[in-house]
Amino acid sequence: MEVHFLDQFDYTFTADDVMDQLGMPRDHVFRKTVEKAIAAAEDIAKPKAFFMEAEIEDRTENTITVAGQTFHSKVLAENLKDQDVIFPFLCTCGMELVDYCDRLTDIMDQYAFDCVMEFYLRKASVALTGELANMENGRQTSSVNPGSLVDWPIEEQKELFALFGENAHQIGVKLSDSCIMNPMKSVSGLRYFTEEEFHNCQLCQRENCPTREAEFDLTLFTKTLKQC
Repeated sequence: MEVHFLDQFDYTFTADDVMDQLGMPRDHVFRKTVEKAIAAAEDIAKPKAFFMEAEIEDRTENTITVAGQTFHSKVLAENLKDQDVIFPFLCTCGMELVDYCDRLTDIMDQYAFDCVMEFYLRKASVALTGELANMENGRQTSSVNPGSLVDWPIEEQKELFALFGENAHQIGVKLSDSCIMNPMKSVSGLRYFTEEEFHNCQLCQRENCPTREAEFDLTLFTKTLKQC
């Protein structure tokens, strides 16, 4: 499988963006802590990402198999029913930021820096989706992620990381026995070209989620439950 590594990113953000994400007034006293975190991160941040080009080798109504790894999800199989090639991917804020954050002793400094790390993860994600779009003249992609899709359990991160192989190690991301990624500000999954955009969030009923990308879709959720 061909692998594309990314470590150069144009996406920028400001203290205003962080304050907006936190739902705080831009002139809140916490802004100074955020500004300090942004300044510290600029000197050490090394976000990274990669994606792989992979063919779907086999499929059933509730599974797909890629490079010998079988993933179990009716929703996943339905979303990918018209796809022959998909793009397993991994993005991370980078261990450099995690190591710095772990040395902070003030809880507010830690909180601010954690928020900033989220934006560095976004840098990597934006670059990756942009790179994929460039492959097909701006065509959009959607992603599905183990643990976020309604019937794709987080335990199948193990199969996904088996698919990644040494590529995950190369960008410094490890998977724990409980299927949690380190750095935690990382995201993994499968991307695919699509005419109809899909977000895991459309099937998620969690309210007030700071990373929500789309509104909960009751019609799609009900249809999905019938599939499952």
